[in-house]
Amino acid sequence: MQIFINEEETSLSDYLLRASKLHYGLSTKTTRKLAYEFAMTLSKRIPKSWKSLQIAGKQWIRGFMLRRNELSLRNPEATSMARTTAFNCYAVGEFFTNLNDVRLRHKFQPQNIYNVDETGLTTVQKPVKVIAKKGDK
Repeated sequence: MQIFINEEETSLSDYLLRASKLHYGLSTKTTRKLAYEFAMTLSKRIPKSWKSLQIAGKQWIRGFMLRRNELSLRNPEATSMARTTAFNCYAVGEFFTNLNDVRLRHKFQPQNIYNVDETGLTTVQKPVKVIAKKGDK
């Protein structure tokens, strides 16, 4: 079901690509809500189900994705909030300074250094698939 003209769909597609490039990819459900709001803003004729649910239909998103072959569904890499916010130049520099201090203080030899950062527990939520440029990772 095509609600929007080609230029409007291009505008929507461009927005999705920009959001993805900024690491804020939209899920299909969020995209359907966005499409509904976009249609309402443009005073488009929309199905009754869109109005009652305030979201574009699943058939619409399927058709949209088929028409916009530059888009695809991707699984983003799961990253914890702590990891995202802690990864900055200062924190990384501080980590390696501290690591070097400990290594020198205790005179650890390379054969006595082990990687034990995998605990088997996770604080990372599994992300939902997002719409991104075809071929992007």
